[in-house]
Amino acid sequence: MHPAAGRRGLTWRWLLIAAAAGLVVLSLGQANVRGDREALALAVVIVIGLVLLGRGTGTLRAVFLSLVFGDFLVWTMWAAMNNLRHGEEPEDVTLPVLLAILSLTGLIACWMVLLRRRQPQAGGPALALTPAAAIFVVGMLLGYAVAYPETPRPSAGDSGSHRVGQRRLLHTSLATPAGQVTVVLTNHDLFCHTFTIDELDVDLETPLGGTREATFTAPPGTTGSSVGCRPTPRPACAAP
Repeated sequence: MHPAAGRRGLTWRWLLIAAAAGLVVLSLGQANVRGDREALALAVVIVIGLVLLGRGTGTLRAVFLSLVFGDFLVWTMWAAMNNLRHGEEPEDVTLPVLLAILSLTGLIACWMVLLRRRQPQAGGPALALTPAAAIFVVGMLLGYAVAYPETPRPSAGDSGSHRVGQRRLLHTSLATPAGQVTVVLTNHDLFCHTFTIDELDVDLETPLGGTREATFTAPPGTTGSSVGCRPTPRPACAAP
């Protein structure tokens, strides 16, 4: 028996599981409140990683979950910073910040599980400091976002504008008279969505909790699409 095998206390495996459980809870809440089926699917994927891949040394589980944590971290950290730079409300920043902290904590725990795989009971002071370190790193990135806000673009007003609520794409088509058009896109899904019109070089990226708008001049016959970061229906925006 390994000398540390009988020692009780927190381990890197415990921290990995705790971070994963936190992501599952928040993802299920997002799925329940917002009807986000992608969040539900990701919660199921994490549970599979914990339950089915947790046998033996747990190395496969750690590798699998590190990919999940990394994916969460990239999108949620970007969402939090982007929303702060655009002056979104605090509630639109809180969820992506919490997800980013849990993701970074879980990612570090995965790396440590892999590095200390021959010592499954490994822990120590570094483990206790990991969540605090994750909070510090996320806080520094948020501070950068606050220090360099996005310059607001002048709004064209209500004339010729369309508001698209990004919850399973409420609109299958948008039509507006040719001329100046404003499209407002609100995203309640876990990952980003975009509204694009290639021929007019319009690319409106909207992260979780964000509301973005684009104003452009649409010649007659212009068509565009609203498409997520995964395959979704493509509603068209047409200028007759």
